[in-house]
Amino acid sequence: MGFAKPIEFKVGGNKFGCILWVAVQPEFRRRGVATALIKTGTQRLKQEGAKAVFASVQRRNIASLTVFTNQGFSKKSFADLWRLFNWRVFQFYGDIWLAPGEIVLMHD
Repeated sequence: MGFAKPIEFKVGGNKFGCILWVAVQPEFRRRGVATALIKTGTQRLKQEGAKAVFASVQRRNIASLTVFTNQGFSKKSFADLWRLFNWRVFQFYGDIWLAPGEIVLMHD
């Protein structure tokens, strides 16, 4: 029906998590599958010691933004991420595979 790709990574000695992709087959959408995948992935990453969990979503993908926001993720600006990572923010962007046109969301 669908899948999510949670990953772990370290920046500056701290452990973080990221949910890289969430996809649900069209016939199973709007049934809570994406919500369950995000919730379970976030819980698992935090149980395994992630200080925070991130996701990146295309700005135009309102459905994904809504699901992540409803699960407690919030948009983070470059300034927010700079305060958290300083110069390591560029390593962070590489670790989460940030693509052009995406925004970063964080669940802390």
